[in-house]
Amino acid sequence: MGNTWKGTSDESLQMAELALLKRAGLTEDEYLLHYTPLDEVDPENYIHCIEVKSMEVSEERRKTQPKMVLIHGYGAGACYFFKVMKDLAKHFHLYVVDLLGMGGSGRPAYECKTPEQAEEFFVTSLK
Repeated sequence: MGNTWKGTSDESLQMAELALLKRAGLTEDEYLLHYTPLDEVDPENYIHCIEVKSMEVSEERRKTQPKMVLIHGYGAGACYFFKVMKDLAKHFHLYVVDLLGMGGSGRPAYECKTPEQAEEFFVTSLK
C-alpha cells in the first residue's frame, strides 16, 4: 500500500482494522475493503473504503436500501465508526471512506500552503 509516513506498517494497520470490524460484530461476508486508485501515475494516491452490507437483511431488501457514505473528520479513519457500522447497515448500504492521507488511504505528498489548496486536496480525491 505504500503508506510510508503513517507511523505503522501496512500489516499492523490492516490487522487493527480487521480487529475493529470483528469487534463491531461484522463477519467477513458483511464487508468489503476497497482500495481505489485516484490516478495512474502515483501509486500512493488511492482511497480506502469499507463497504458494509448487513446479512440480517434479505437480499431483496439489500437491493433497494438507500446508500449512506460516512466520512470521518481530520486525523481520524473509517474505523472511527466501528460501533455504529453494523446497526447502520441494517438500514443502509454503507460506505465508510478514509480521507486521502488518513486511515488506510494513500499518503501522497502534501504540499498545501493555503486553506483553499487543502480543500482542493481532499475534495478532489473524493470526487
